[in-house]
Amino acid sequence: MAAFGAGNLLAAFNASAVRVYRYSGSSGTVADSFSIVTSNRTAGVTFDGTDIIASSHASDKVYKFSGFSNTVKDSFVPDGSLRGVTWDGTNLLGVITGANQIVKYSGFSTTRLDSIATQSTGTYDIVWSKGNLYSVDYGTDKAYAHSGFSSTIIDSFSIVGLTAVGITTDGVDFYVFDLQYGGTSSNRVVHYSGFSSTVISSAVSIGGGFRGIDWDNYDTRLNGATTSTSTSTTTTTTTSTSTSTSTTTTLPVVITAMDTVVKYW
Repeated sequence: MAAFGAGNLLAAFNASAVRVYRYSGSSGTVADSFSIVTSNRTAGVTFDGTDIIASSHASDKVYKFSGFSNTVKDSFVPDGSLRGVTWDGTNLLGVITGANQIVKYSGFSTTRLDSIATQSTGTYDIVWSKGNLYSVDYGTDKAYAHSGFSSTIIDSFSIVGLTAVGITTDGVDFYVFDLQYGGTSSNRVVHYSGFSSTVISSAVSIGGGFRGIDWDNYDTRLNGATTSTSTSTTTTTTTSTSTSTSTTTTLPVVITAMDTVVKYW
């Protein structure tokens, strides 16, 4: 079983299951899950490096769970019903339903620090990575790269589905959860090459009740995958020298929300 935080997909389920799921890597194999508070339907999920944070549009609350468990560590009522959420390393960011806003809160609290306009009423989920905000919008069928925390768009691409309700990154590539992949009622996590419309895989099906997704490898999602290079040189008495270089890239894991928290690996 993969360790929590080692690079697994997280997903929030907002139908009858009311759970958060953890998958094995970016596969569709469930590694673990837990039920969240009562029957409050989840709309978004993120990981702050220690704890799971999930938003509920049924109770209009945001919950912080202790690690990957259903033990509530903290909660607050935001100034609007939140959809997708993400953690930027210091503060919680969330999409306000019906207000066409993405809000930055001070840490995990009700204090609003800033807000920006969304691209349309269809903005559902967000993720913060390498100093920029990324959002997915089922109204425009696009994924957007923002300049820092602002409404200025520096890049975008068209997604292959019609109802995108989840977005995350492993620090290199992006993943979008779509309820109508390819224009049909096929619920898929689509793996894109970098931040582009090139699809690497669309094989992962996790069910239609899911909404927000995230990676449980906090550092790689926040700062990008780290690449370490080591070089060794060997010299023999025949004066021949051989040099070998190995490069290792560390990638993270994803999480989704669904009124239940599930761990996949």
